[in-house]
Amino acid sequence: MMQRGNIVLCENSLFYFITLVTLPTVMVYFATWEPTFIINTAEQPSYRSHNTDKLTSFSQIPIGSKLLHQVAPTVRGSSQVTDTEILNVSKQSGNDVPKAILNICQNVTLMPHGSLAVVALASLPGSGNTWLRYLIERVTGIYTGSIYNDRTLTVGGFLGETVPAYTGRTVAVKMHVIREPKKINKTILLIRDLFEAIKAEFNRYHGKNGKLHTRIAPIALYKSEAWPKLIDKQLNKWQKLIDDITANFANNDRLLIVYFQDLKSDLRTELKRIVEFLELPLNEDRLICTLKNQQGQFHRHHKALPFNPFNAAQQKLVEAAMTNGIKKIKRNSQTIITESRQE
Repeated sequence: MMQRGNIVLCENSLFYFITLVTLPTVMVYFATWEPTFIINTAEQPSYRSHNTDKLTSFSQIPIGSKLLHQVAPTVRGSSQVTDTEILNVSKQSGNDVPKAILNICQNVTLMPHGSLAVVALASLPGSGNTWLRYLIERVTGIYTGSIYNDRTLTVGGFLGETVPAYTGRTVAVKMHVIREPKKINKTILLIRDLFEAIKAEFNRYHGKNGKLHTRIAPIALYKSEAWPKLIDKQLNKWQKLIDDITANFANNDRLLIVYFQDLKSDLRTELKRIVEFLELPLNEDRLICTLKNQQGQFHRHHKALPFNPFNAAQQKLVEAAMTNGIKKIKRNSQTIITESRQE
C-alpha cells in the first residue's frame, strides 16, 4: 500500500510540476499573439512618397462579411528576366506558359489606408477606362478604385469600387471629372480617338440588353435627336476634363498620357510605362499573365455601322476638339509627359 501511495504521489507531483511550468508559458503566448490577418490601420504611416518600402504584404478585403488575408506576390529582380524573354513567353500559347504564371494575376488585393499615392485614372467616358483598370489591377496586384461606386463593376470583380476614393488603398482611382484635385498626387489621362469614345458612350448610355458596360445601341437611334445630343455632351465633358488636367497636373511631372490605341498595339510597353509612373516594382510573371489575359469580362463586341453616324459639321467639331485638347495640355506642360506614337 505504501508503495502504491508513493507512486500516486509521484504522479501527482509530476502533474503539478508540468502545470506550473507550461501553463504560464501558454498564457504568455496567447496574451501576446495576434492573428496575422488583422491590420491596425491606425499604425500605418501616412503617404509621403512613392516609396514601395511603405507597402505592406497584408490587406483586408471585404467580400460579404468575410475578410480575406492575402500576401502580396513576391517580385523577382528585373535582372532575372529580360524584355525579350517576357515578349517571347507572352507570345506562347496558353499551354506553353506555366499554369502558375497564368494564374498569378488573378490574385489582387487592397492596401491598408495611406499606403499608396492617390492616382487619378481620368478619361472621357467611352475611352476604355474599365479595361485599363482591369489591366492595371492584374499587372500590379492591387485593386483600382473609383469615385462612382458602380455596383455593376463591383459585382463584376472590381472590389475597389466601393472603397473611399482618396484613402490610398487602391492603385488608381477612376474619374471622368477631376474631383478634389488637391487630394490627388498624380494623374493618368487615358485618351481614345474621340469618334470611337463618343460611339462607345452612346452604346453604353442607350444600349439595350446585356451588361451596362457592354451594351449596343440600336442603329435607329443614330438617326434620332439622342445622337447629336450625346455628341455635344461628350465634347463639353472633354473640354472640362482638359481644362482641369491643364490647370492641375500638366505643369509638372504628375501627368502621364496613355493612348488607347497604344494599349491595343503595344500593351507590354504601355503597361511598363504605367507601372513605372506608379513607382511600383514590376513583377515579370504578372506582366506575362496580363499579356496572356488581356480582355476582361467588360469587353464590348464591336459591330460596324453600315453608315458614318457623324455628319460633316460634327466631324469638324470632334476633330478640332481632339486636336486642340491635346495641344493645350502639351503647351502648358513643362516636362515630357509622353513619348507616345500618337504624336
